[in-house]
Amino acid sequence: AFIAMIPHTRQFYTESGGYTIYPYLLQIFFFALERNFIRFLTGRAMVPYSNVFGWVCIILSVPAVNLLLSHYWCRKMWWIIFEPSWLDPLLFDTPNKTLSAFNGKDMTKDISCTSQTSVGELVRIVSDKSGISSQKLGVYFDDTRLGGEGQMQNLEELSDFRITKVLNVSVDWSAVAWFRGETRIKINAYGGYGSLDFLFSAFWVVFWLGLIALTKRSVPLPIHHHSPTVAGHQNATAVHHHAILS
Repeated sequence: AFIAMIPHTRQFYTESGGYTIYPYLLQIFFFALERNFIRFLTGRAMVPYSNVFGWVCIILSVPAVNLLLSHYWCRKMWWIIFEPSWLDPLLFDTPNKTLSAFNGKDMTKDISCTSQTSVGELVRIVSDKSGISSQKLGVYFDDTRLGGEGQMQNLEELSDFRITKVLNVSVDWSAVAWFRGETRIKINAYGGYGSLDFLFSAFWVVFWLGLIALTKRSVPLPIHHHSPTVAGHQNATAVHHHAILS
C-alpha cells in the first residue's frame, strides 16, 4: 500500500524533492520570522495550546512551507550559503557546472536532444514541454539566432560545427520573453554562477536576516509577572530559612 502511494510520474513537487536540504536548514530562519510576527499579532511567542484552529492551520501549512523553501527562486536566494560554488575557482581546477538562474529556466533534464537535432524539432519539443506556442520560440547559441520552427537544419550545422554536444538547454523566463517579444531557447548558455547571481543571492540573504533582526527588535518581549501565590510562597520560604539560621 505504501509503494502504491509513491507517484510514478513527474508531479509539480518532483523537483522540490531533490532539494529537501533547503527546507531542513531554512526552517531555522523561517520559523524565527514567523515567531516574531505571531508575537506581534498575539503578544505570544507561539500559538496557545488551546487554540485548536491555529494549530490546525500550522499543521496544514507544513507541506506548503516545504514547497516554498525548496522553490527554485528560494534556492537562488540562498545558494551562496548552501551551495557555495562561487568558491570552486579557489578550491578546484575545473569550474562548476551549475546553470545561472539568469540564463532562464533549465530544461536540460526534460528535453532529449543532440547536436543532430534540427532547430524546428527542438522548438516543437520545447513547445510541448513548456506549453509555449512554437511561433513564439527561437533557438539561440552564443547570442546568435539559429532559427525557429521552420528551420530544418540541425544545431551542429547552423552553429558552424561549434555545437558538438548539447550540454544544457534553457528557456527565457516569461517576463524576459514578454520584454523581448520572443522566448529564447538557449543552447549551452551556462558558465556557472556569475557576479549577477552572487549579488542577487547576497542581497536576499542580507534582506531576510535583516528582516528577522528588525522584527525581533520591534516586537516587545512579554513581561512575566509572578503570581501572588508564588510570591507569597517565596517570601514564606525566605522567612523560614532565616528562622532556621537564627
